[in-house]
Amino acid sequence: MSIVNFELPVELQSGTSAREIIQQMLANIPDRYDKTEGGFVWDMTMPTALEKAELLQFWLPLALKTMTHLWATGRWLDYHAADCGLTRRPATYAYGNVVVTTTEAVRFPSGFIFSVPSENGSAAVDFETTESAYIDAAGTLTIRVKAVEAGTNSNVKADVITIMKNPRRGIANITNPEALTGGTAAESDDSLRQRIDDYYAGRQASFVGNKADYERWAKEVAGVGYAHCIPNYFKRWLAELSVTDAAGNPITGTLQLVAGDTPNELKIVAEEGAILTGNLDYTGKNTVKIVVTDANGDPANNEICDAVDFHIFGTGHDDIERLAPIGVTKWEIAPPTLVPINYSLHAKIAEDSSAEGVRALIADALAEHYKTLVDDERYFSALKYVEVSAVLTTVDGLEDFKHLRVNGALKNVVFAEDEYPTTGTIELIPYEEEDG
Repeated sequence: MSIVNFELPVELQSGTSAREIIQQMLANIPDRYDKTEGGFVWDMTMPTALEKAELLQFWLPLALKTMTHLWATGRWLDYHAADCGLTRRPATYAYGNVVVTTTEAVRFPSGFIFSVPSENGSAAVDFETTESAYIDAAGTLTIRVKAVEAGTNSNVKADVITIMKNPRRGIANITNPEALTGGTAAESDDSLRQRIDDYYAGRQASFVGNKADYERWAKEVAGVGYAHCIPNYFKRWLAELSVTDAAGNPITGTLQLVAGDTPNELKIVAEEGAILTGNLDYTGKNTVKIVVTDANGDPANNEICDAVDFHIFGTGHDDIERLAPIGVTKWEIAPPTLVPINYSLHAKIAEDSSAEGVRALIADALAEHYKTLVDDERYFSALKYVEVSAVLTTVDGLEDFKHLRVNGALKNVVFAEDEYPTTGTIELIPYEEEDG
C-alpha cells in the first residue's frame, strides 16, 4: 500500500500547548484578579491547561489514528481487520527431524523433549516429539519434532539439538541433520494493514479462483510470508495405465473414470466391479501450483505447506466448504525449488579473523540478501552479480576481494517462477596484491 503520513487536522496544529491554553483561560478571567505566573489564579488553572494539552496533543490524535486502518496499530488494527473478515496471523512453530542413535531398544512418548543446550547465557531451545516413536534394537531412529515455543527463536541450524531434557539410558547420539524452520513471529502491523488495504481496494472482490485469489488465500495461513501462484503449471499426462482384474487378466468392457479419495487420485472402474486405483499425474489445464515461503523468507516447511493446502483445498474434491473452485484437476503447494549457487573469490582476510569464520559470515549475508529478491510479480526473479558484490563489502573480516565468480561466471543468475537460491560452495582463494 502507498504510505500515507498522518497529519493533524488544522484545528490541532496550533494552540494546543499548555502555555497557549492557560493564556486563553486567563484571558477569560477578570483583570481585577492577580494572574501573574505563580499566583493563586495561575496555580489553579495550570493543572487544567496541562490536562487539556495532553488531551489535544496525545489522546485526540490517537483516537483519530485508530479510526482508520491506515494508522491504527495493535489491537485497534485487529478490530479493523475483523470488520473485513480478516485476522492477524499468529506466531508459528519450527518443525524438523531429530535423529537418535541408540544402543538398545528405546521408546519415546509423544511430547518427549529434546533441546539445544544453553550457551553463553542464552536459554535452551526445547523441541517436543509430535508422536510416539519406538526402536526395538540398537540403531538409528528419525523422530519428527516441533518447537515448544512459537516464534523466530525456534528456528535452529543443523546439528545443534544434542541433549534430552530428561536423559534416559541407551542413547549414543542425538542430532538434527537439517535445520529446523517454520518458526515465525506474529503478523506485523504493516503486513496486516496491507491485507486490509487490499480488501478495501477491491482486490478481494474475486472469489472465482484466479491467480490473485490463490495468493490471497495462501497468505491467510499462519506462517506464510509470500505466495506466488503459477496457473496451468502442469502441461501433459505422465502416466500410462493398464487395467486388469485381481488375477492379472485384462479388463474388457466399459470403463469409467471417476474422482478418487485424495486430491490427485483418479479411479478407473470396470462394469464387473474391478477397480484400478492410481495417482494419475495429469498435467494440463485447470491445474495450479502455489509456491510458498515462510514469514522469515525461507522455503516453507511441510507443516506450513500442508496448512495452506487444507485452507484452500480442504479435504479434497468432495469438500464443498473448500475455497478453491471445483474445476481444479490437480494442484500442488510447495516451497521454492532450491537452486545451489556456488561462489569463488580472491579474499583478503583480516588478521583477527579466520577463513572459516568469514565464509560463515558470507553465507549468512547472502541468505539475508536472498530474501530481498521478490519482485513485483511476487517471485524470486534474479540474483544480480553487482548486488552480490555489494553484499560482500558488508562482511566483517573480509578486508578486500576480487575476481568474484557466481556459478563460475560474471553474470546474473535467473530463476524460474518456482525456484529460490541457496548457497552451495564458497571458495576463498588467498588474495595476492600483484594479481591482475
